[in-house]
Amino acid sequence: PLSQREESMMNIWAEKVPGIKQSNRAFIATSNKLRSEVADSEVLAAMSPEMREAVLSGERPLNTLDDLVEALEGHLTRDDIVDLAGWHNALTGRGNVGQFLRANNKWLNAIFYSFRFGVSRFEVPYRAGRELIFHPRLRKSIARDIGGFLAGTTGILLLAERHPGVSVEWDPRSSDFRKIRYGNMRIGIDAGFDVLARYIAQFATGQVKRTGTGAIEDENRLKIAFGGYLSSKLSPSAGEVRDQVRGYDPVGNPVQTWDQRIKSIA
Repeated sequence: PLSQREESMMNIWAEKVPGIKQSNRAFIATSNKLRSEVADSEVLAAMSPEMREAVLSGERPLNTLDDLVEALEGHLTRDDIVDLAGWHNALTGRGNVGQFLRANNKWLNAIFYSFRFGVSRFEVPYRAGRELIFHPRLRKSIARDIGGFLAGTTGILLLAERHPGVSVEWDPRSSDFRKIRYGNMRIGIDAGFDVLARYIAQFATGQVKRTGTGAIEDENRLKIAFGGYLSSKLSPSAGEVRDQVRGYDPVGNPVQTWDQRIKSIA
């Protein structure tokens, strides 16, 4: 069913084009395999060396979740495994939106752009804090994931900044926060977490940094939350309605009316 598809390809009509269906299937299979293998590696790392060798050699088959829990010999519990799976789902953009919203995900995606992905960006810091505080058996794994991500992305940004003509914005009040800037090009490598951090910083300080002038200006917090973050998460069709009502696009440029656009297309 449509509600169970990946958000990035939630369209049955596109698959009528030759090759698109096969491309979608390859993407989904590869992403699921990568997600599974990362989780499997962390579970195997929690086993004793002897048990891990027996599992990898096939001497100790793992046919059920109970078999896996037994093989872990108390290093991870059933609840720990479930929490670890939820952590990797959130990291890879599959936010936990509940059974009802997941079943109606196609309608949410008609209003919002990748609704589950947007939820996952909030779920990751929530899960990280919860697991680090209340689940000592998962602390090392969670800390390694967070540390590796931050160290890797920050290292790339620092190296890019050394290239002539390239700059990186480090002020979290700017929409260019942690983005590689080369001329008019902006490259983000933080998987959406930079956007969340930017809006939190702007909301906390009540200030924004203009990308054109670098000026720091006061901004209404409600405008930041609703006119900024939530507005930016609307789907293209819902965003078009928003722009027509306001008369300008998200960066402040005037928009054509529907009549003008129809005439230009004709």
